[in-house]
Amino acid sequence: RRRREAEMRKARKREQAVRNPAKKVALRLENTRRFGPDAEQNNIPLQRIDVLGVKGTETFELVDVNVLQSRCLALQEGASVQTLMERFLSREQRKLASSGTLDLPTTPKHLPRPMSWQARRDKVVLQREVQHFGKIACRINTMRRQLTQHLPYDTEEAARRKIMQLSEVSWSARMDACEQVSAHMRAPSKSKNFVSTGGFVRQKARGRTNPELMRLNTRRTGRAWAIVRALVWWLALMQRVKRRNRAMQVVKLTLSQCGEWARLRFAMHWLVRAVRSLQHRARAFLRLKHQRMEIMQAQWQRFEDVNLESYCINFANDVLRDKYEDSSRRYLVSGAQDARSKNKAMHQKLKEGIVQLDWKKFRIPVSKRRAILSRYYMVTLKKHLRIQTSIVTMMRRVVQSQREMVGYLQQFGAELKSGLSLTSDDKAVQDVAPPPWWHLSEEVIVQFIALCAKDLKDGGVEPFQDHPAFISITGNVMYRSSMHEANMLLALVGSGRATHGPERKPTQKVAKKAVWARKLGQRADIEDVFGLFTPRLREITEKQSSEYRASSLTGTATPTQTAA
Repeated sequence: RRRREAEMRKARKREQAVRNPAKKVALRLENTRRFGPDAEQNNIPLQRIDVLGVKGTETFELVDVNVLQSRCLALQEGASVQTLMERFLSREQRKLASSGTLDLPTTPKHLPRPMSWQARRDKVVLQREVQHFGKIACRINTMRRQLTQHLPYDTEEAARRKIMQLSEVSWSARMDACEQVSAHMRAPSKSKNFVSTGGFVRQKARGRTNPELMRLNTRRTGRAWAIVRALVWWLALMQRVKRRNRAMQVVKLTLSQCGEWARLRFAMHWLVRAVRSLQHRARAFLRLKHQRMEIMQAQWQRFEDVNLESYCINFANDVLRDKYEDSSRRYLVSGAQDARSKNKAMHQKLKEGIVQLDWKKFRIPVSKRRAILSRYYMVTLKKHLRIQTSIVTMMRRVVQSQREMVGYLQQFGAELKSGLSLTSDDKAVQDVAPPPWWHLSEEVIVQFIALCAKDLKDGGVEPFQDHPAFISITGNVMYRSSMHEANMLLALVGSGRATHGPERKPTQKVAKKAVWARKLGQRADIEDVFGLFTPRLREITEKQSSEYRASSLTGTATPTQTAA
């Protein structure tokens, strides 16, 4: 088919390329003859045959006689010339009748006359039956293979009887029906009874009528039908099983989807409960941390105020003492009695506390104090948890070793006796409650004050150039000659950059801790992380922060005042 289409396209292109009208018409006629709608019927049918010769297999195209015979009318039946001429005349008459040029008789009996409703109905029914029978006959006549034994071969007489009943049918319709139902087939070799032979004398069937053979055929037919019925039942059962399996697969898929959705729903509920629990515990942790931070800040501020006030008084006493001694020597030499009395009065006022220095300006800012205490609290909490975990692990190992040792000794017959109890003399032991793990000692507070003062001094803040942490006088507990311990604490806390004292250079280990503290300082605080969970938690955090700022601005906060 593709090769024929390619040849058709080439022929059309060749026809379009020609300029001469005569050649163009000739090519068009040739293309119509070769590729027209009737080209398949007009062409001689050919078939390819492979022949094994001296040079190998060779292919030749020969005329297909079977196809050519199927196209010819009654050529397979061995019809005579007279029969072929009669059929040719019948076809010509049918063509003329269909075109309307046939001379019909004009006798009065063929003229139209009024008909009743029942007659018209019968006429229409007969016309439909004739048309239906004609279609069947045409299909049977155009078959190339031999007909099977089950087809009705006695259709010619029935068709002629039907046609004769149409007394009112026109001549053209009658000729058409007669031509369509004319027999164009011969009886097969194994046909039974009489069959139509296209106008020839009827022949007897060649089939045998042996009773044994008939019973054998009957048994074979019954067995075949039993097999067919069993096969039909088996196919029906298989179809039913397949349908049930498909329905079962749908049910399984639905149940699996429902299970998946149930697991997803459970996971979502679990996630919501986990988030709620995390928020609740975070709020409880922050609330407890803020309470402890307030106590730690109150301790810091109380210690700082007492030591700053003491430092200012001692500093003023030392300055006035030195000045008084210098002036006394000078005045004794000069003999000025009134100046001596003035110095005594100033010294008396200083002792009574009337003249004092402004020591509040040396306080560490609240933001810096809160930041370093928050970091110290978290680091101490982590250390406390690590110690508790280590203790629990160690106790478990000790108990496990004790059990193994006791079991090993009992295998050799040893008896387990109760030893002395460590709690037998409880009355002699006095219960002394140790301070909590988050308690701030005075030494830690002093180190933190020195660190913050050093940081503020390096930042260029004015009052902190003369902070007590850098001035050594009598009774000044905040003075630190070396910043080594402070740097160690800063590396532990990790709240800012490390500062090294000028007296002692830090070791390599301290420098590494300072670098690690600088990295830790870049991380976010736990309160900032918890504050991003929900707007409600953020509002609570802001409210607590504002309350704490208000309480810190009013003055020194004590644990009793904070709890109240």
